[in-house]
Amino acid sequence: MKKILFISHDACRAGAQLFLLELLIKFKCQSIFNFEILLSNSGELLPEFEKLAPTRIWHKPFNNNTIVKYCYLLKANFRKKRILKYYKKQKFDLIYSNTITNGSLLHELAALNIPVITHVHELNYWIEKCGAQNLRYIKEYTKRYICVSEAVKNNLIEKYCISKDRIELIHEFIDFEKINHNQERNGLRKWFNISDSSIIVGASGAEGWRKGKDLFIPLAIQVLSATDNDIHFIWIGGELNYELNYDIKKSEFHSQIHFIDHLSNANRYFNDFDIFLMLSREDPFPIVNLEVAALGKPILCFDNTGGPPELLNEVKECISPYLDLRSMAENIIKLVNNKEKRQFIGKFLQEKTKKYYDISTIVEKVMSTVNQTI
Repeated sequence: MKKILFISHDACRAGAQLFLLELLIKFKCQSIFNFEILLSNSGELLPEFEKLAPTRIWHKPFNNNTIVKYCYLLKANFRKKRILKYYKKQKFDLIYSNTITNGSLLHELAALNIPVITHVHELNYWIEKCGAQNLRYIKEYTKRYICVSEAVKNNLIEKYCISKDRIELIHEFIDFEKINHNQERNGLRKWFNISDSSIIVGASGAEGWRKGKDLFIPLAIQVLSATDNDIHFIWIGGELNYELNYDIKKSEFHSQIHFIDHLSNANRYFNDFDIFLMLSREDPFPIVNLEVAALGKPILCFDNTGGPPELLNEVKECISPYLDLRSMAENIIKLVNNKEKRQFIGKFLQEKTKKYYDISTIVEKVMSTVNQTI
């Protein structure tokens, strides 16, 4: 049986990391490969990874109380050499790197001299943020790329000059049945004392600028100013910073705009949404969209943002011009006033998600790419 070393930049609760966790759970259940896991940094999902396979952390956090930083660095270097020596003995057939941000780690693992698949969940924002050296290492060591959307694939080809012959398009996935059977109802309504007749317009994301969190309040104000409907806007994830809290307090609609800090199981509340907003300025192919679509909820997004318009390309009325809040506000109001339209779009997205983005379909494609690369 082939043996694979899966590596991730960390174990935080975010899309790419959750994707890898679900993939490894499937591999484990089906006994497809023997594998081990290497995390560049730790995170809250570490115990979940450790349940699946031997898991190591490459970068231990630096303790500010360390008396001599030099001694800490010597110890860290020794530990990395010990890990590398162990990996050489394991004779892995492949490194599966679950992000394009792992360039430095691939460089440190180069002594293993085995082929690398880089699974790209990122567009320009993160690629450029990680720097030119990271990208040089990625291109030097990667034999094959998996891209999560057409936008990601085209970006690698057109901007970063990677041959299309080395790229496989394999979309993000969800476990459709798990999503549909692990959902609460009315949790958010109880949380904020919202009536059953109210419409809930939701959004979710931990990041700020890239996810468009700063757009949420101005958009909500536009909608609430233009209609008498009882609507509540709820953002789940991340922190309510000073600036956002300032805007809410000054708004006359502060009782209808809500933020919930980071939740470990945010998706269990998605069933309360009547409409979901994807406000990202850039997003490769967000899993949160698939989770919401699997529940039969309509989604609105901006055009020219990467993966979100790919999911919604058959329902053009759900796509607004880039950062055009007026257009998106109008689309929200149309859906608020038309329950049948909400249900029709939601049902369409639900069926599309089940057919094309369920884990059973995607895992077979990943397996095929792994075997070809080995």
